[in-house]
Amino acid sequence: MRAIYRSDDHSLLDRVVIVTGGGRGLGREMALALIASGARVVITGARSAAELEQVQSEAEEIGGVDRCRSVLADVTSEADTAIAILN
Repeated sequence: MRAIYRSDDHSLLDRVVIVTGGGRGLGREMALALIASGARVVITGARSAAELEQVQSEAEEIGGVDRCRSVLADVTSEADTAIAILN
């Protein structure tokens, strides 16, 4: 997958998107597609920091450094959700 940035009004360029469950499956695929579309993505997952780090590494290959951040967080927890949003 390669970056496909566009600069029209409907572009995702530099928009911030939070993807829960971003470490695997559909969440991973969505996060990588959003990165390729120019978005800045925060991925969260409750199970494995290693999975999140792997997706973040893949995202950097697609969109460059600072396009993706990963946060180990359980979005069913109010405290974890606050950490994901504020960081």
